[in-house]
Amino acid sequence: MKRNSSRHLRRQQRNVLEARVFSARIAWLAVLRFIGWTARCCCVLAVLAGTGWAVWLGIRHTFHDNPDFKLRLIDLNPNPVIDEVKLMELAAIDPSAVPNLFDIDVKAAERALRAIPAVASAEIERDIREAALLVRITPRIPRAWICGAATPAAARRIEGALLIDDEGFAYPCPAMQVEAAAALPVIELSEAPAPVQRVSHPDLVFCMRLLDEAAQVGCSGSIDVVRRPNEWSLELVTTTGITATCSLGDHSRQLGQLLRAIDHAESKGYAIATINLIPRNHIPVTVRADTPDAPPRAIPIRANPHDNINAPPRAIPVSMPAASR
Repeated sequence: MKRNSSRHLRRQQRNVLEARVFSARIAWLAVLRFIGWTARCCCVLAVLAGTGWAVWLGIRHTFHDNPDFKLRLIDLNPNPVIDEVKLMELAAIDPSAVPNLFDIDVKAAERALRAIPAVASAEIERDIREAALLVRITPRIPRAWICGAATPAAARRIEGALLIDDEGFAYPCPAMQVEAAAALPVIELSEAPAPVQRVSHPDLVFCMRLLDEAAQVGCSGSIDVVRRPNEWSLELVTTTGITATCSLGDHSRQLGQLLRAIDHAESKGYAIATINLIPRNHIPVTVRADTPDAPPRAIPIRANPHDNINAPPRAIPVSMPAASR
């Protein structure tokens, strides 16, 4: 008797008949199904589009077309950079059209304000209750003017000349800030710095340090120009034309001696031309040639109040020009 096995069954050949039936009725039913599916999708899209349109019309009617939200006020904080007229130009606001508060592109206006070099930060908000535009600008606080040695004196304190803030950022002076910054000192570098960026000149650190000490002593308003003529000293020119040589440090003592020397010269009726503040004793001084009365050969100067109170006055040798002898 022959035994059936799985191996024997696999060897048997099987014939499969595949028949595909196509008729016009079957094709028509397929087309109807496709049309029905498309119609349902179109209905859903129409409902969504109608809902979105209705929402947009509601928002437009509630906010954009509402006369209560017409721009009535621009609340701009006082600043030395920009006024309301310039702000409307930057924000593309037509005052004659009385635009709606929600038609103003606040983000674009903020970007335009922040692009102004003299502006440190800017924020704009809508005040719905007052129908106002709240604009808050933080201007850069200038510390000094900055220029190159070749810049003429007449071009150092004008609109467009460079100012520098505490962070070392140089920016062109706006028209509204010229008067407020006119009394600031000038930092003179060997080369003119590039505008609208931080200045990385090596002399800037020493000049700013001297201005910091001058502010603490209380004589920053008397400084006209600060420069670094060489590797070992600084040079400042006062508003009265005195040229003082300082070291790269110990500025508090040197500025104190400068103030005492100026007071002594005024009391004696002569004017100082140059003074070297680096030595602690026997400070070299020259006087101006147009001094009416010849100064004494030695200028007594009271000791630094931080030093020994009982210390005697120091004598400052004076180098006199030939014109005053």
